[in-house]
Amino acid sequence: MKKKLLFITQQVPYPLNDGGNIRTYNMLKGLSLNYSVTLVASVPKLLAKDSFFYEAKVFLSDFCDEIFFVDDVKSTDLFFLLKTTFRSILKFCPISISYNYNKNIMREVERLLGEIDFDVIHLNHLDTWQYLKDVNPDVYVAIDTHNIMFELYDKYSKFQNSLIRRLLNRFESFMFSIYEKRAFNKVDAVIFCSGREANIISTWGLNSKIHVVPNGVDTDYFKSDFDSYGDNPNIVVFTGAMNYSPNDDAAIFFIKEVLPILRERVDKIIFLVVGKEPSKKLLEYAMLCKDVQVTGRVDDVREYIKNSKVYVVPIRSGAGTRLKVLEAFSMGIPTVSTSIGAEGIDYVDGHNILIGDNPVDISNNILDIINNKELSLNLSKNSRDFVENNYDWEIIMKVLLDFYGRKI
Repeated sequence: MKKKLLFITQQVPYPLNDGGNIRTYNMLKGLSLNYSVTLVASVPKLLAKDSFFYEAKVFLSDFCDEIFFVDDVKSTDLFFLLKTTFRSILKFCPISISYNYNKNIMREVERLLGEIDFDVIHLNHLDTWQYLKDVNPDVYVAIDTHNIMFELYDKYSKFQNSLIRRLLNRFESFMFSIYEKRAFNKVDAVIFCSGREANIISTWGLNSKIHVVPNGVDTDYFKSDFDSYGDNPNIVVFTGAMNYSPNDDAAIFFIKEVLPILRERVDKIIFLVVGKEPSKKLLEYAMLCKDVQVTGRVDDVREYIKNSKVYVVPIRSGAGTRLKVLEAFSMGIPTVSTSIGAEGIDYVDGHNILIGDNPVDISNNILDIINNKELSLNLSKNSRDFVENNYDWEIIMKVLLDFYGRKI
């Protein structure tokens, strides 16, 4: 008989259109192999009224024995924001933690813990730790962090034009540094996406609790096609959820700083931005530049990656491991990234990726791929081999289950 696991997450991992959802989905899929999983998640109010509710349950039912969706309670009205800020001051916790608090999740978790004797509680993201109060000490509790939040907000602060926003992000970073220490000390295990992140937190004296379960990629879904690659036009593609500020910043940075250099040295080149909810500012840039195309949300990102010459990750802020890099590797598309964009991945610069941290280096790397077919083919094959051997989700699931198997 399988042991019982309670999986708590703020956001339903459906559809699989951003990195967080993809990791959450694969964690659920992996854990379901050895555990009877009960899922608690919130559904945004606007989505709960249409077919999303039913579709998400059907999609996740293969991996979850019980699914409990509750309404999200977040709002953007002034009263809610003021109440959230006041609550964070009283509790001495980050504002974003208070903002994400959902009383409906709290009630559902309390009900389930009162009715069922779970063996494991898997907290997906740091903000779900606030739903645990009086938990039986025999229950094993782990947090899958996804990101180090104090580091994330510290990086945000460095790319804000507004002084007020810089100060707010620095303050939030400070609050998270306190909150994360408090949370990590209270749970049995803390899961990170990379060794780099684990090394940062190891300085807090939590070595026995720290475990690394990397992000991965479905190498069967993101297949490579080396035969057709050489015929691709000079399209440079960047994908991701564009409502995530580091992605928005990256796309605008590329348009403003990198694309002008490429225009001077290549007759025809297109920068293709693929991802949901592009900002008004990004769309305005696209309107002004005939060589920039912004798609918005798409059903299948693979077609856009497959038909490009270069995959670019011009990210300057944010934290964690970018699944977009692993997806490009899996499809064998030569990849150019900043060092921050490829953080957490054990790449080898010049072997399976080209790294550049300023507009000149990024543009030179792109041009090297366009002009050197042997280089581009080597990058393509090496990156595909790399993810097949190290980052396939099947490999990552074994790491996850091995960790839980040793602890429980």
